[in-house]
Amino acid sequence: MLESLRTRRVNHKFHYDSVKQTQQWLALHQAYSPSRTDPDCAAAYDRSFTAVASKMGSRRVHLIGLGCGGGQKDTRLLKLLRDSGRTVFYTPSDVSTAMVLRGATDGHGGDSTGELLPAGVRSRYGG
Repeated sequence: MLESLRTRRVNHKFHYDSVKQTQQWLALHQAYSPSRTDPDCAAAYDRSFTAVASKMGSRRVHLIGLGCGGGQKDTRLLKLLRDSGRTVFYTPSDVSTAMVLRGATDGHGGDSTGELLPAGVRSRYGG
């Protein structure tokens, strides 16, 4: 933080270091991110998810969400994988604990099949 103040350039990790900052960042992202505001962008993600799922031979999948954010994109892929009969394990990862918790909460999409595996923590939630 001191380096950010000295250089007058705020390190991006401080944009969502607390729960409140995370909520504000996600609201901004929801309002302006092409993945939320441009149907063509969302469709590109969905096409990619479908292509990946169709090429997977394994019935068990461990998805690691690098920069999981709020977990919306991960949730769409997880749902597609679960709907295709796969057992899914999910590990959300981001630069702040608040963001990981949000990704973990939203990332499993309310589905109780599979396991949520936050970084360094193994947590069973049904199935």
